[in-house]
Amino acid sequence: MTGKRNAGEDNKVKLLQRAAQSFVIAGRAATAAAPGEAAFTAGKRLLQRIRTQLRKPARAYVSVAEFCAYTSLPEAEVAAALNRR
Repeated sequence: MTGKRNAGEDNKVKLLQRAAQSFVIAGRAATAAAPGEAAFTAGKRLLQRIRTQLRKPARAYVSVAEFCAYTSLPEAEVAAALNRR
């Protein structure tokens, strides 16, 4: 591989980064400030949809594996994105 990515790969990386960020943000207990509030809310909604599908209680933890199964993202890439923070 030459190190260059095509447009499809760039979009996949951006999607992965946003999903990982939503996963991290939604897992936080504190409320976000106004600039990050939309991402915080979207992350909370995504995690709640995952919990609903899995029939988990409203405040139950969602694992990386469960998140990846729901979003169809590769678990290794999500874990790598979370570890970069």
